[in-house]
Amino acid sequence: TYFEHPLRTAKSAYTYLFANRMTKIYNPIGAIEIFAAVRTRYPSSRLVMNAEGELGELCRARIAELELGEAVEFLTNLKSWSELHKVYARCDILILPANFSNGNFTILEAMASGMGLLVSDRVLGVGKMVEDGKNGFNCEPTTDAFLNRIERYIQRPELFRVHAEINRP
Repeated sequence: TYFEHPLRTAKSAYTYLFANRMTKIYNPIGAIEIFAAVRTRYPSSRLVMNAEGELGELCRARIAELELGEAVEFLTNLKSWSELHKVYARCDILILPANFSNGNFTILEAMASGMGLLVSDRVLGVGKMVEDGKNGFNCEPTTDAFLNRIERYIQRPELFRVHAEINRP
């Protein structure tokens, strides 16, 4: 089903997905900071986040501090894993600013969906399949580095098609 998602195209604002648990290694606070920086430039941007994890309360507090509440959707209504593909279909760019991960299935799901990819260079395993600038973006898990790569998708939306053609096979 992921392979049937439409190719992403130019928009005035994109929907970003932080699909991983709100736990320290995946750096959800970093994802929120990145999104806040994006939103200052593109006010209609949206963030979809996993709702589970021990940092949930801290993440919700940071979202409130940054006044992002109306722009952030938590994934609380999934009734089964078979519905997950619908979330990917309506998102444009996966952001994974992890401080560490041995590998991550969300990257493969985003590749199959044709999403833009922004993955920390500290994600091992599957994360190493994302080559910076070739089939997505792989960089330090900092706001500036991620914002720089997000701007590349925004300035060159044809990269969504180019990256999807490389990643889907």
